[in-house]
Amino acid sequence: MARGINNHAFFVFKLLFCFFLLLRLIALPF
Repeated sequence: MARGINNHAFFVFKLLFCFFLLLRLIALPF
């Protein structure tokens, strides 16, 4: 169970990191 939660947390973290990177890329030229 803990392993599943940890895997889910890692997935969410990766998703947030990608979103943050995309936001930086979009906001960079302005």
